[in-house]
Amino acid sequence: MAPRNPLIAALLSAAVLPGVGQLYLGRPRLGAALIVATTAALLLTVAGAATALSHLTLTPPFTPEQLRGAVAQITAAAGPPLRGGTLLLAAAWVVGVADALWPRRGAGAGE
Repeated sequence: MAPRNPLIAALLSAAVLPGVGQLYLGRPRLGAALIVATTAALLLTVAGAATALSHLTLTPPFTPEQLRGAVAQITAAAGPPLRGGTLLLAAAWVVGVADALWPRRGAGAGE
């Protein structure tokens, strides 16, 4: 089997989902771990925002001041989950792209 193009793997990890590029390169364990981390990060972020939104009371029509206040309330109420989810998502994305472009020595199929 011909070696896979790392640039295509990096584009897959960047544009589709972190970890897809590793699956393309034949590294299922790392690919699956990155996909699980990305899914967990997205769920954490959405759950935190949904919880904060459930406590928010706004009535239309919205003024710019109300919207600024709403964003501040959401950020304050869901700060740790939003920050944690965003950091986990960014880390998975960076690892997925960097590993696809510059794989470790000896990283091969089945790793």
